[in-house]
Amino acid sequence: MKIYCIAEFGSFPNGLLDRLNAIASNSDDVEVIAGIIDADENVSDHGAPDSSKNDLNDSAKYTLDQRESLLSSLKSVASVVNPSPSVLTESFLKDQKIDAVYHLVPSDSIPNQTVCVCEDHHDSKKRFAVPTTLDIFHTIGFDTGTQAYEEPGWDKVWETKGKVNEQSNTRLLTGYDETDFEPQQFAERWEKAIQWKEGETVLDVGCGAGF
Repeated sequence: MKIYCIAEFGSFPNGLLDRLNAIASNSDDVEVIAGIIDADENVSDHGAPDSSKNDLNDSAKYTLDQRESLLSSLKSVASVVNPSPSVLTESFLKDQKIDAVYHLVPSDSIPNQTVCVCEDHHDSKKRFAVPTTLDIFHTIGFDTGTQAYEEPGWDKVWETKGKVNEQSNTRLLTGYDETDFEPQQFAERWEKAIQWKEGETVLDVGCGAGF
């Protein structure tokens, strides 16, 4: 069963990560596809992006590429669509073989029938018209924790990276992913620099993840 989980994914609170894990682990045959809503795109009357409605862009903490990278690293997510189509058409749902569409939204927005905090209700109805008609659309809430916007900062970036990635992948956790850095070669150069001798013990104190 393929479930299309669509959201802005502008940040990754624990409630959102827990919800994705719960959806993915609901059954052995569940495959989660994450669709990233581009905050710069709002649906026009013709179903195309409306660039005139981009005043909500500041709400995104991560770029689209950063969001895709974080989502791709999650065990609960099989694949990522970046960005998600402005309108989920029947052909898109068939091509992706999607069985259900889950719109992930902050829980406190559901009582007011606000299906997405990043777009108005009119745009949301157009975006999800087809899956709603097919009776495969569901709104799923998640706990956002604190509501105050905080600048990401490096401490938040590293904390989030540790939470959403496999903790045994020290290359990724220490920021050397997508680089050609080789720790063995660096260690050999460092041994020469400090004139290390066989049998000596060196204590390396730092803030890395052990890579």
